[in-house]
Amino acid sequence: MALRNLAPNSSYWYTGEVCLKFPPKIVSPGLPALLLDKRRKSDFIDYSAPRLQLQTILFYVLTQATHILLKQLGLPLFVSQILAGLILRIPNVGNYHYLFNRSDDSILILGAVGGLGYLFFLFLSGVKMDVSLTFKSGKKAVYIGFLTVLVPLLACLIMNKVFHPEDYFFNTNKFFLAVSYAGTSFPVIHNLLSELKILNSELGRLGLSAVLVGDMVTLVLTICSLWMKEQGEVGTKRLLQDVGWAILFLVVVVFVLRPGIKWMVKHIPETNQKKDICFYLVILAFMLSPPITKQFHLHAKFGPFILGLVVPDGPPLGSALVEKLDPIITGFFLPIFASTCGIRVDPSSFKQISTFLINQSIGVVVTVVVKFGVSLALAMFCKMPMRDSLAFAFVMISKGIVEIGYYSSMSDSMVISKPHYAFLIYMSILIAIIVPILVKWLYDPSRKYLCFQKRTIMNSKPNQELRVLGCVHVPGNVNSIINLLSVCCPTMESSLALDVLHLVKLSGHATPLFIAHQKQELMTSDDSYSENVVIAFNQFERHNAEVMSLNVFTAVSPPNLMYEDICNLAIEHSTCFILLPFHRRWYIDGSIESEDQTIRSLNCNILEMAPCSVGILVEGRRKVSFSTFRDPPSSQSYSSYNIVVIFMGGKDDREALALAKRISQDESVSLTVIHLKAKNNIGTILSESDRALDDEMLSGIKGSMRYLEEQVSDGPETLDFLRSIVEDYQLFIVGRRYKFCCQLFCVDRATTTSKEFLSPIADDRSLWMFSDGSRLKRIVGAQLVRLQDSMALRNLAPNSSYWYTGEVCLKFPPKIVSPGLPALLLDKRRKSDFIDYSAPRLQLQTILFYVLTQATHMLLKNLGLPLFVSQILAGLILRIPNVGNYHYLFNRSDDSILILGAVGGLGYLFFLFLSGVKMDISLTFKSGKKAVYIGFLTVLVPLLACLITNKMFHPEHYFFNTNKFFLAVSYAGTSFPVIHNLLSELKILNSELGRLGLSAALVGDMVTLVLTICSLWMKEHGEVGTKRVLQDVGWAILFLVVVVFVLRLGIKWMVKHIPETSQKKDICFYLVILAFMLSPPITKQFHLHAKFGPFILGLVVPDGPPLGSALVEKLDPIISGFFLPIFVTTCGIRVDPSSFKKISTFLMNQSIGAVVTVVVKFGVSLALAMSCKMPMRDSLALAFVMISKGIVEIGYYSSMSDSMVISKPHYAFLIYMSTLIAIIVPILVKWLYNPSRKYLCFQKRTIMNSKPNQELRVLSCVHVPGNVNSIINLLNVCCLTRESSLALDVLHLVKLSGRATPLFIAHQKQELMTSDDLYSENVVIAFKQFERHNAEVVSLNVFTAVSPPNLMYEDICNLAIEHSTCFILLPFHRRWYIDGSIESEDQTIRSLNCDILKMAPCSVGILVEGRRKVSFSTFRDPPSSQSYSSYNIAVIFMGGKDDREALALVKRISQDESVSLTVIHLKAKNNIGTILAESDRALDDEMLSGIKGSMRYLEEQVSDGPETSNFLRSIVDDYQLFIVGRRYKCEDPQTSGLELWCEFEEIGIIGDLLSSTDFIANYSVLIVQQQHQRNS
Repeated sequence: MALRNLAPNSSYWYTGEVCLKFPPKIVSPGLPALLLDKRRKSDFIDYSAPRLQLQTILFYVLTQATHILLKQLGLPLFVSQILAGLILRIPNVGNYHYLFNRSDDSILILGAVGGLGYLFFLFLSGVKMDVSLTFKSGKKAVYIGFLTVLVPLLACLIMNKVFHPEDYFFNTNKFFLAVSYAGTSFPVIHNLLSELKILNSELGRLGLSAVLVGDMVTLVLTICSLWMKEQGEVGTKRLLQDVGWAILFLVVVVFVLRPGIKWMVKHIPETNQKKDICFYLVILAFMLSPPITKQFHLHAKFGPFILGLVVPDGPPLGSALVEKLDPIITGFFLPIFASTCGIRVDPSSFKQISTFLINQSIGVVVTVVVKFGVSLALAMFCKMPMRDSLAFAFVMISKGIVEIGYYSSMSDSMVISKPHYAFLIYMSILIAIIVPILVKWLYDPSRKYLCFQKRTIMNSKPNQELRVLGCVHVPGNVNSIINLLSVCCPTMESSLALDVLHLVKLSGHATPLFIAHQKQELMTSDDSYSENVVIAFNQFERHNAEVMSLNVFTAVSPPNLMYEDICNLAIEHSTCFILLPFHRRWYIDGSIESEDQTIRSLNCNILEMAPCSVGILVEGRRKVSFSTFRDPPSSQSYSSYNIVVIFMGGKDDREALALAKRISQDESVSLTVIHLKAKNNIGTILSESDRALDDEMLSGIKGSMRYLEEQVSDGPETLDFLRSIVEDYQLFIVGRRYKFCCQLFCVDRATTTSKEFLSPIADDRSLWMFSDGSRLKRIVGAQLVRLQDSMALRNLAPNSSYWYTGEVCLKFPPKIVSPGLPALLLDKRRKSDFIDYSAPRLQLQTILFYVLTQATHMLLKNLGLPLFVSQILAGLILRIPNVGNYHYLFNRSDDSILILGAVGGLGYLFFLFLSGVKMDISLTFKSGKKAVYIGFLTVLVPLLACLITNKMFHPEHYFFNTNKFFLAVSYAGTSFPVIHNLLSELKILNSELGRLGLSAALVGDMVTLVLTICSLWMKEHGEVGTKRVLQDVGWAILFLVVVVFVLRLGIKWMVKHIPETSQKKDICFYLVILAFMLSPPITKQFHLHAKFGPFILGLVVPDGPPLGSALVEKLDPIISGFFLPIFVTTCGIRVDPSSFKKISTFLMNQSIGAVVTVVVKFGVSLALAMSCKMPMRDSLALAFVMISKGIVEIGYYSSMSDSMVISKPHYAFLIYMSTLIAIIVPILVKWLYNPSRKYLCFQKRTIMNSKPNQELRVLSCVHVPGNVNSIINLLNVCCLTRESSLALDVLHLVKLSGRATPLFIAHQKQELMTSDDLYSENVVIAFKQFERHNAEVVSLNVFTAVSPPNLMYEDICNLAIEHSTCFILLPFHRRWYIDGSIESEDQTIRSLNCDILKMAPCSVGILVEGRRKVSFSTFRDPPSSQSYSSYNIAVIFMGGKDDREALALVKRISQDESVSLTVIHLKAKNNIGTILAESDRALDDEMLSGIKGSMRYLEEQVSDGPETSNFLRSIVDDYQLFIVGRRYKCEDPQTSGLELWCEFEEIGIIGDLLSSTDFIANYSVLIVQQQHQRNS
């Protein structure tokens, strides 16, 4: 869809030759140079790179300004984008000729960028569509979808026949146009309904279903019209060939490609590398799809759209594609396309209007009117109200980006003329403006929520069925809802009708889903969104048989429209109470587990719109053990649970009392009503009717439950009273009392902080979370709702006339979209080749780069070489004679230079920007002396050596000769991104060498940056004089002051104060991207290269979450996976080996200087490392790391070649040298440095080898705050005494995201963290409380490690060695909800655990948390004899060193008399198959003899694995904690047969068995592995 001509005044209709100046002007020399230098005859806008940037900025600013004015009318952003283009065509406003028609290359570049965006948009639209829903649509949708396309099409054809009776009825050109007028576009109507927020309404669902059918009909008719048009041009034979190829293509994509993608998604493990493979393969298929569909005479846009339909929508692949591509496509590429379509409209073309145009215009209007009439008639026939029918009809005639693109392609293909195109654009814009306004006025889905029937608990009879709708967002909500419903006392006389609605965010889909799950059937499809929810509530129903009815539903919809599903379901089922979960959930230690602002917005919408009463359930910090579906309610289970209603009067409090009446029917629950009264009735504002109703409600309950009255005078007194009673109740029920004030809430704000101000229900920040650490109770709020310069490569071809400046004649118009390979091969009249067209050539170049790079990388990755090496080698391979055929594909036309240069240069600039974002420049000042010395001296000493070498070869030159100093800096410099990527690839980023290398590289990079800028200004000084240099220095200082003290502070303020919603986050993202687009031309103004602007801006953006991480996550996949490989490979292609035939003396001298610089840099690095007393091998490895070269240096040499600072052979030598170093360095560093050597610990660091009264040194790892309570529970039973104390190191592991440098933070005991990076605040607080409750017996150190997940084992093992740890405690990678469903499963944690088991220098334990929280005493409740009296711990013993280590841990626990401890010795019957060595048996007997007298000992004989499984299943309900040995690769008859079913080998066979879903009970499992003595 590249726009071949954006300028109305250019010679589009002329075919011939146009002379353009060569080389093309891409990067400008800077605005000051252009303004002040009289010798220059060029303008700033003559250069394509700054012109493209200014065009993009102008589009963005004008679009946003227009949208601010129009969004109040409900108009979509597309209207503002197209209007921006139309505004730019207004005389004396847009100055169109000056910016957009300055040069013909703007046609190519804007066309390529906009066209790529449109193709990606069509691809993503196809991904979001579920074509299977076409066959599931109801009859209504099918009829409407077909008839709203076919009837208007027929009407248009009839009009054409009336105007042209001499033509055939199905005239090919007119049929083609009629289809474009009458067609229906699913993406356009989907976007319209989303903008109007009626996607989930009845009208929205019907419209989407009808449009999905209509879009498929339109697609088929469009393809048929194209083939009919082709038949008239090339004949029937060619047409049949194309139809056959099209059918074959559809068969392949539907029956081969789609099953292949599904298999790949299902079977490839979910790791980042594997996910990227799937992503890149789909992108590769996308790049191939346009030229493939062109082969059978279909437009290029059909390929991506059909491919999108083939990709499975929704998670995981569809969602990943949309999340990664949608931001940059909709935010950058697509607005350019829409605005340029508007720019193409030429109002002056209406001066010459033909009869054909008038007839076609009338046909278009008739088609739209007939389409409107058919839609209206069909809607009314379906008995829709008149206003809804009109709104539906307007929706069906809407036009948008798809139609605009369609008309643009017809204009490119000369199917329509300029005035015809202009008329169609104006008509589409008019419809796009009118339709949203009228639909918004006509259709209000909230009208049906105006329910005048009183649907409340208070108005339902006590013995009447209670109809409740419970909403679930995550499985963690299930247990809380079931607990609450259990106390509502469902009986035969007062039953419960429960509707459960599982709300799932719509991701990767376009069509919302509403699924009704049958009770008797479980879901078997791949889209089992709610399987665990359905199972849990079905079990709850079975335990309450005959007293409740259950219906479970799933709604997959956008979060801002979920209230539609809830309210619709409530109306249909006559619900009287909607139960919503609160948007914030807590861990047991009081830290926030999750906080979802979309859930909060949903709750607010429900409170405003709901047709019945509403309750919001706030879960407590500790799990309240109400009976669940596994434990039916009994008198015993409820005997200790107290519920209280806080009553102050009003309709909401009366509704809360009505709910309490239901609960009061259950004698096992103690219920209290506390009536808070104002002293002397001061400030009471209740009406007489409200008071009468309150008294009536209270009189009805005083006899059936406990009633108390409390008089308070103001808010603080109320707060003190509530604080005094929170420990006495497990459930608080209160009315919301929104906008209802009385004296009880009054408070002196001058003396009270915001957290103390009492508004406990309306303000979620003060939900009774007291400073004294009191736990938060469950709260239900009931309400009666009804009442209330770019690094563009200038020349990629070595044989082109780059060094020649003059004129080159190019054919015009440029060839962009080819007519198709069959046409080129079979039509003798055509003299063009397929490769002559820029769009398919760019796609083929990209595919060739990708395939060759991946093939090379498969051969080299085993050597540890980074992907960059394969990318540069791919370019060098393409230059080999008779292999790359370079001239054929890369030098066919000069426009490939522009397009490849623009794409690669954009990728390089984005890479530098993201590298700056990841860097934390503040660490430069925090680096140790070692890193500072190495960073400075490894740049300055080699620089000095290079300058001395130059002086030796040229004694007549100054020592600081400008050109030679500039080159010397490039040879001696250090690049942080290159060294960071190398260390990451070698997986030594977290090692001692890696941390030192990174710190030194960070310092060296800053030194290199300063020297490079100085060298550029020295070079400029020799050209333009001192005055100009001083001006540039002043501007540069001003720029740095602005970005550091204005821009950085502004970004920090914006991130901190703007609410975390998707829309607000996007604003921050787009503002940073806008600043990125502005940065290259700004830095060019003071004679610095364009690359410095994005890099400096990246340094200004705060690294890490939230903004830095968001930028990296959104941009990094497409930059590193698509744009950057093009840049690197084209740099390799530019190398011309034949240029070495003519080697000058200057080149020889410079080559020697470059080699000397590298050797000196190596020597300095080696000497400094050895002076720091590093081992010889480690010193050599560090020296090799410091001389490494990569993409930054390649880009630097490329820019020098573009600026003619270096010649072709000089450039080739530098590329070869950099590639050689990039190959050698990883291999040698991998051979020299092995960080795991230090883990070869020959000292026995185990629990078994530590004395009973010796301090136990434990290292505990925490991933999420939810791990804290489990670890503390376990440590509490280790019998901490002064004789047997605990030295605890806690390591909080945080994923490195949005930054390059790993962090290791040691939190001081006396100080809390005060920096912005409060990664572990809640973890520190929790463990410090544990330390205080175990004073004098626990010593604590808390650390935080922020590092890549695959390298976290380095931090753990290093800390274990430094602190002489004897036991590492790891959390299991899988966590469960209480209902047995999986809460989270992190494969990176599993990989980490496996690495630790292999590498650890001591014993290791993996703790598998139970399905229910084990109520061991926590740090809030110190251990006592009573608290432990009912907790039993079992050790499963079969022999071997791991089991002996488990027994050693048990010995510690056995010293606590309050814990019942049992050792179960599983023996093989008759000792058959026992393979233990005699030494192991002797050690086992010795250990067992030492414990038999101090704890309970049992022996059980089993013959095989199944018998062991049955025995363990019989005892799991008797114990709360199982301790087992891992026993990896131990073969025993007791476990024979079980190894085949072992899912997680890292926890052993017994551990895996006890952790499986077949064993569900109230227990946790600790798996122990004794230290492995490894040899070097």
